[in-house]
Amino acid sequence: MNKKLSLIWVVFFITFLSNIAYSQIGNTIVDTNSVWSINNQISSPTPPTSYYIHLKGDTIIDSKQYTKVWNNNDLSLTDDMELYGLIREENQKTYIRYNYNGLSGENLLYDFSLNIGDSVLLYQIDTIYFYWFTVTNVDSIEINNEMHKRIILSGNFYTDITWVEKIGCLDRGLFYSPMIFLCGVREDLLCYYYNNSCLYTNPNFNYCTVGLDNPLKTESKTIIYPNPVKDYLNIDSEEMISNIEILDIEGRLLISKENINNINYSTNLDSLSKGVYILKIIYKNGKIGSYKLLK
Repeated sequence: MNKKLSLIWVVFFITFLSNIAYSQIGNTIVDTNSVWSINNQISSPTPPTSYYIHLKGDTIIDSKQYTKVWNNNDLSLTDDMELYGLIREENQKTYIRYNYNGLSGENLLYDFSLNIGDSVLLYQIDTIYFYWFTVTNVDSIEINNEMHKRIILSGNFYTDITWVEKIGCLDRGLFYSPMIFLCGVREDLLCYYYNNSCLYTNPNFNYCTVGLDNPLKTESKTIIYPNPVKDYLNIDSEEMISNIEILDIEGRLLISKENINNINYSTNLDSLSKGVYILKIIYKNGKIGSYKLLK
């Protein structure tokens, strides 16, 4: 009887220690040692670009401590990083304040306390629109010899998304929610780094970064340069350009130039803030091209 009781206590103790070890390994996404490489593509004819997400620095809003989120085109921290937003964690939940809407209000980004059958409300960036997702599977996945909790969610109008502790969204990257809800915009996690070591690579890609220094060549034989742009944007095309429009990632019209009627065009974009935009070109023959533009 004593032997059986001792065995039960041993099993309980081992299980308890395992659960502690698991929670220490996988319970945190907000970690300044983490870096994410993200593949970005606005529409299928447009060549993809990439950027990195870094976490550095803290701030306090409404008595809550947040970590600052930055993005740039370099794996290392640089002086030209752009503030993406603020992120914090509490009770297995991760919250984000996006810089797009002036850091006002926070949205739920992850909830690793969910179980199969639970539903979660996810908001589209900078809008009042929201979408319900339901947890269809909860298990664990081994990454770099460590076990991490994995949650698979399904929505009525969207493909499944996979959350993995420490890494974030295995399909789309750390901040998946702005992009999976935007038509024609796709983001993918390329690689995840920890302490400057690459711990995860997306099996659907054979690279961790895409060069941004080359001019953007489109299928309509149009060259857009420089990209990223600082002040003047140049467009050289073999087809007559009628109008151009520049929109933000929410589709809001910012700049419109009409009656161009030329195959070459240059315009000053110095008034635009740093960020990601959509360049829409309307050609004289009726064709329309939409291309990603970085500032």
